[in-house]
Amino acid sequence: MEEMSFKEKAGLSADTMLPPMAGGRVLWYIAAVTAVLLLSALPLLPVF
Repeated sequence: MEEMSFKEKAGLSADTMLPPMAGGRVLWYIAAVTAVLLLSALPLLPVF
């Protein structure tokens, strides 16, 4: 029950933030891009 409610809340928040044409793939794409950017920026952190 809790997982379903969480998924419903996540779906509602995603629907309000993104246009109807954008689906879960866009969220996964954004998450993947941000993860890659963070991983690529990790070696630069000690420099700062």
